[in-house]
Amino acid sequence: MSLTLKRESMPLDSGHQTNCVFRQIGQLFLIGFQGLTLSPEIRHLIEHYYIGNIIFARRNIVGMAVIAVPSD
Repeated sequence: MSLTLKRESMPLDSGHQTNCVFRQIGQLFLIGFQGLTLSPEIRHLIEHYYIGNIIFARRNIVGMAVIAVPSD
């Protein structure tokens, strides 16, 4: 499944209001990822679209010490 959110397509009443809406929407999403590190694309989603939840699966974890690294 692919999701594309474009800030340019949102009506810009106020930058603050638009930013709040994106934060609220982003908090609703739960994402997972492949591998042991976050890809630039996943990091972009987290930083710019305020993704609120990340699920870690066995494929993402080698040991307990690794869990803290991707969530920085």
